Amino acid sequence: MKYLITFIVIAIITFVTLNAKKSPNTPKKTTTTTPSPPPWGKWDGKTNFSAKEIVKNATELYYNETSVLFKLLKITLNQTRIINGTNRYRVKYLAARCVIKDAKKSRKSKQSYKSSSKYKKPKCFGTVKKNTPFQAIFRDNTLQHQLGLYVTNLENKKTYKKVYKQPLKRVKKVQKKTKQAISEEKKIHNLVKWE
Repeated sequence: MKYLITFIVIAIITFVTLNAKKSPNTPKKTTTTTPSPPPWGKWDGKTNFSAKEIVKNATELYYNETSVLFKLLKITLNQTRIINGTNRYRVKYLAARCVIKDAKKSRKSKQSYKSSSKYKKPKCFGTVKKNTPFQAIFRDNTLQHQLGLYVTNLENKKTYKKVYKQPLKRVKKVQKKTKQAISEEKKIHNLVKWE
């Protein structure tokens, strides 16, 4: 009987301790969630920045990264939003892959041919019938003086980016003084001198 009572007491103690370990009395940690970004709003594609220029720079960036040239067919969507003081412009467009003729080899050495073709963008002689959707997002971060361009091929979801640094102060061009302005300054200087 003694053994039975001690066995029951030990079983109750182990049951209580196991339940205590499973559900601790410490309060759960609170998790903070970041607010969702604001929705995209309409943009006419002309104010502040031009949608066509954004697309032009995006296709050039895509060509520099992949060596595949695309030609703009149609801009389908222009949108903008502001997140933490950064203006973002989204342009969705359709483009067709360009058909490029092989460049003729130069009679000069191969090294000069390679160096000359490296910096020239090839001409588009025609396009493929299949249209490819693209998305270009342009970020104007005035707080950090940076411009960012992101281009995404929506078929294969590959994204390429480029960040441009802006100067802190824009330098204004100094206008040359005309002869008349110089003579007026001399007259004023002479008047001040005589008084």
